[in-house]
Amino acid sequence: MFQDHGIERLHLVDLDGAKASRVINIAVLDQITSQTNLLIDWGGGIKSEDDLNTVFSYGAQQATVGSIAAEKPELFHNWLEIFGADRLILGADLKEGKIATRGWQELSHTTWQDFFSYMSVRERQRSSLPMWLGMACWKVRPPIYIG
Repeated sequence: MFQDHGIERLHLVDLDGAKASRVINIAVLDQITSQTNLLIDWGGGIKSEDDLNTVFSYGAQQATVGSIAAEKPELFHNWLEIFGADRLILGADLKEGKIATRGWQELSHTTWQDFFSYMSVRERQRSSLPMWLGMACWKVRPPIYIG
């Protein structure tokens, strides 16, 4: 239906996977990629290089990585070297001015300003790194994403 209305890209978040710290709903990705031509960006539960390989092998063109980038930035930068900045999107969920991780369940001690400043400085020598910021608006509606 999205494709029929001219949409070309779809951002999917496996919130079950994010909360469980592992990719869970990979069958959903497989079903969408096998039935559409949508360009898929997949996020949620990506904690290892194997997870990234799985997401890409099931048809995602890009992966949004958030918790690992906040908790283990050097690992995230290593993945950029392996997979390329064109395949990875730096994701950050914002709650109470801090970076939320693990499907909005935990708060880091890092402000979004410090997080993006650090990542921006690290990536200046490369091509631009796509970044997403999700903000919690719990009293009004579920998280909204600004890209």
